[in-house]
Amino acid sequence: MIMSIFNTQQMGLISSLWVIIDPLGCIPLVMLKLRGYSINQQYRILMREGLIGLILMVAYYMFGSKILFGLFGVSAISLRILGGVILAKIGYDMLISHDHKESEIVDSMVEHKYKRKEDILIFPIAFPLIAGPGSLTFIIANQDTFNLSSIIITWVFAFGIILFSPLFSKINKKIQKVMTLFFGFLTLMIAIDIFLDGIRQFILSIH
Repeated sequence: MIMSIFNTQQMGLISSLWVIIDPLGCIPLVMLKLRGYSINQQYRILMREGLIGLILMVAYYMFGSKILFGLFGVSAISLRILGGVILAKIGYDMLISHDHKESEIVDSMVEHKYKRKEDILIFPIAFPLIAGPGSLTFIIANQDTFNLSSIIITWVFAFGIILFSPLFSKINKKIQKVMTLFFGFLTLMIAIDIFLDGIRQFILSIH
């Protein structure tokens, strides 16, 4: 079982899903939403939302294809192409819109300071940050090759970073930007590969 997890294919899927979840990119919004809570409350909320996110990912892995493919007649090829497009949009936003997003987050933090504090349930940490449209689509599109254990491992590494987000807030802003640009570039490369593979499968299916 260990060898099935750490083969080249599974490691590629794990790294791709980790990049799609983008835990480093989630940190600013998580910190914004938890602003004003005590440390104990923050960790209670994070643990609950992280587990809900994992449940959503596992549920999509086990039942998502049956619903989409069986009930709605969606093909795996079209889902793979869509996953590539969604992932490309994520990578593009990471590369191009980083400074714009950062200013929006700062403005939102100022606005959030004067709003009434409300408990967070599912939205936006569990969904769409941890288990979002991109990650769920990627899981379903690669269901035949994904192992359930690989999804859990990805969640552990991604959520582990989100869980310790207060430590990452102390990282120099320039280093954060370089890391975001690097992962954005990597995301775009993975997206192009997924998209072209979907197109290749579509061409083969019509011959």
